[in-house]
Amino acid sequence: MEELKTVLKDAPFVVKIDNASLIIKFINGSFIYFISAEQDEDKLQGNSCELLIIDECAYIVDDIIFTVLPYTNVSRGQVICVSTPRFK
Repeated sequence: MEELKTVLKDAPFVVKIDNASLIIKFINGSFIYFISAEQDEDKLQGNSCELLIIDECAYIVDDIIFTVLPYTNVSRGQVICVSTPRFK
């Protein structure tokens, strides 16, 4: 997030970068919300989004993956899973 904040800090389309809640808000009403897979599973439930990007998904336990996948159900959004290989 630090690199992204540095790139976006003076961008005219950014409304606010909230370090406390790890949210970047844009003038069109959209936002980027950073969530850690190390959070309690109960705190991850109940969100929705149009695009879900799961970074290093090979290293995240299945329970967390199955908790966040429904985020895109309402919007019929996309899920992008990115990871370095975990096994040969």
